[in-house]
Amino acid sequence: MKIYFLSFCIIALGIVYCFAQFDYPYAVQGPEGIYIMCGNKIPKDFVYKVFRSFEGKDEWILLKVLSFQQNYDNFYQELVNVNSQNNIYELPEEKFKPKIWEFIINTNDVDSVPLYGGLPMYREALGTAYYDKDVQKGNSYKYKIVISGINSADRESVTKPIKFTTLIPNLKLNSFYQDVEENRIYLRYYASEHIGLMKVKIFRCNYMQTDFAEISPFTGFSNRHDSLIIGVIDTLVHKKNIYQYYAVPYDLYGNQGIPSDTVRVINLINKAESYIKALHTESIDSLNSIRIRWKSDVPEFLRTIDIYKSDNYDKGYKRVGSVSPGDTQYVDNQVNPITTYFYYLIINNAYGQSIPSSRITGMLGPVRKAEAPMELKAESKNGVVILKWRKPTADTRGYYVYRSEMNQNDSLIQITDLIITDSLNAVYIDSLKNVRSISLTYAVKSVNTSYDISPLSEVVYISPEIKITLETPLNLRAKYNFGSVLLTWTDVQERDKNIIGYNLYRKILKSDGTDSAAFILINGKSEDNSMNYYDDSTAEEGMKYLYSVESFSVGESKSTLSAPAVIEVPIFRPVSISSLNVARIKEGVMLKWNRTMQENIKEYRIYRLTQSKDAVVVTTLSSESESYLDKNAPVGESCFYAITCINKKNFESKIDDWVGAEK
Repeated sequence: MKIYFLSFCIIALGIVYCFAQFDYPYAVQGPEGIYIMCGNKIPKDFVYKVFRSFEGKDEWILLKVLSFQQNYDNFYQELVNVNSQNNIYELPEEKFKPKIWEFIINTNDVDSVPLYGGLPMYREALGTAYYDKDVQKGNSYKYKIVISGINSADRESVTKPIKFTTLIPNLKLNSFYQDVEENRIYLRYYASEHIGLMKVKIFRCNYMQTDFAEISPFTGFSNRHDSLIIGVIDTLVHKKNIYQYYAVPYDLYGNQGIPSDTVRVINLINKAESYIKALHTESIDSLNSIRIRWKSDVPEFLRTIDIYKSDNYDKGYKRVGSVSPGDTQYVDNQVNPITTYFYYLIINNAYGQSIPSSRITGMLGPVRKAEAPMELKAESKNGVVILKWRKPTADTRGYYVYRSEMNQNDSLIQITDLIITDSLNAVYIDSLKNVRSISLTYAVKSVNTSYDISPLSEVVYISPEIKITLETPLNLRAKYNFGSVLLTWTDVQERDKNIIGYNLYRKILKSDGTDSAAFILINGKSEDNSMNYYDDSTAEEGMKYLYSVESFSVGESKSTLSAPAVIEVPIFRPVSISSLNVARIKEGVMLKWNRTMQENIKEYRIYRLTQSKDAVVVTTLSSESESYLDKNAPVGESCFYAITCINKKNFESKIDDWVGAEK
């Protein structure tokens, strides 16, 4: 019996990794909505107010006021409620509930609740997270979190914008092992892409009888090198049944990854139900063949008998034929004289294949072996390739010509029928019809009067005198993605093997769309320019760019430039200070505010507006400042102030509100 150990460390480390990527507050997509993680402090003496707004708009809608359910029964009822929205995790057993509650009431921090504090369902029940299901695909949102306490001023912060899309995490499972014991079935999957993997669901069906349904087998995890191994034991199985399985990975937030391939498992140890006996071979020289004979029982479910052959006793066996259940012989005419071949048979029935039968040898009677052509030469002339070689032996009757367009010996393909000639010096002219390659490889085999085919001659390499027109890349697309422009296009290397990479060009456009600069190559220093995508991290906010791509091969061969893609990189301005308080004092007007929680803010700019004068810049302060005294404020008339934020790219926020000071 196989035993797998479920490692809670794997889950715990995965949760830590997922939450360590973000600063609070942040928004992350779930399967049917957006999770808003407000903070890691449990709201026992304060509340989180969750507001939502469409990206680019300043209208905030209150979604929920979150607080902690400081009652055992209320907390676990809330846990049941939130789990029903996204139930990839199981609710705790009754015996574990008191211990979990003990951790919760003795801490103010969700990170101090072992294992469970990292799960979204517990964070919702603790009042530190909210699952917004009232969102629509394709829309972008931002969320504002206001922390409100009885004895402290409100604090607010805003998440980065998030677009609700169809999300498929990069989680992949591959099946690599199946075994049966007739009272249980063992499966193993490995996940080379597993960062963020939190749960695996197993689905099973009775082959051609039932639909797939989720099952609850024993599941364990272990690490092997850089991969995660998932072991599955299904004990609810019946002997001789045929089952199909597939596995589905899920991330921490319940998003479904890429399902594994479906595997079929026959719950039967001995699948033969018949046996091969009296197996022997004989040489049929008149037919240049070997005959294999056998005897076997013919049970009810016997379907076919397959014949396998190799010229090596231990390896290299390939299926060479298949016969019906009533047949007791097979004639193999794909044999060479004086060569020892090894054969075995496999029985196919309703449950699959039997183990191989005993192995037996066979040999065709002696004939003369063919020798390879000699002195092969190639010449490119007037758009064709002229091949010349010398006849190897007196009994040579013909030749086969082989060619490769990839400059590799192992990819040679036969390009002629049998060329019959008695000439001592043979010639073949290759017209290069439909050939699109700048480097070709040739070799020749001979056939003698015993119908034996020789090994390949020595290979020759040549660059033909033909002009190559490369495929132009298609469907160039540009998309702005978190600070850079992602360029993608159709990979035409699959259709044109001469292409070894792509050159990507960019130019700046004027506001009216006309060219304002020459094309520049932007992926020239890329470590791998054979990929059909590129992330342009040098694109600047507020600029409008035109991109185009071309394919290239060795030498100077290039395609025409693709149809262009145009994109205007948006400007992401910071938000002005909204916590400003002003008061007139004896020395002037005192301004106070809370520091901004935005990143990359380098300074504040203070503006003053009066009834008699337009707005003017009073001063510029560092982002560490929290107060300023305007000693030059005019006396006798009302003054209004606003504070903008300027980021490290010198983009300034817009003034939304003015705060006034009395005369």
